[in-house]
Amino acid sequence: MSIELKFFHYKTGFVDIQSFCAEHKDLDRYVKETMSQWESSNVTRNYLTLDVQGNCVGVFSLSASTLKDTTPEVRKEGNFPNGIQLPTIKIGRFVVDNSIRGKGVGREMLKKCIYLFIEASKTIGVVGLTVDAKDETDSQGRPIYGYYEKFGFKRLTSEPQDGCWPMILYTGKMKKQYPALFEQEV
Repeated sequence: MSIELKFFHYKTGFVDIQSFCAEHKDLDRYVKETMSQWESSNVTRNYLTLDVQGNCVGVFSLSASTLKDTTPEVRKEGNFPNGIQLPTIKIGRFVVDNSIRGKGVGREMLKKCIYLFIEASKTIGVVGLTVDAKDETDSQGRPIYGYYEKFGFKRLTSEPQDGCWPMILYTGKMKKQYPALFEQEV
């Protein structure tokens, strides 16, 4: 099933977000109360996902982050200098309105996150796109981290950390699999 969506960088008052409902207290509070503060202070870049009627059906945020090369997974991946903080782009918040879950909105949002990550990696050095997948299950009882694994993300730990599974989609692997996506005109 294909759904027509548009993505917009968040601006206060651009669209009504008060009717957005994730049915998750912390995520709803972020969208309705905190998102504008984080955006205006340049901590995150937030993106609204709108349906054809202009309703906000999803929100995701991206920010600069770092990753320590302390896990075997990270050390195995690249020939990174020892003991440094590795630059990444992090998916901070990622939420779909409860009324439209299961219709492909999340898939399209994650594809947009990956696209924005690839575009940024053409101009700044980043080793990957990271996310902390909640240690929860979806409505069908599947672990949330499995959703990200379908897109090539790898778990960085063998156990959840603070209720989340740290995960990464490596830039190097993406470049090898999809070199045309990383071509840049000079």
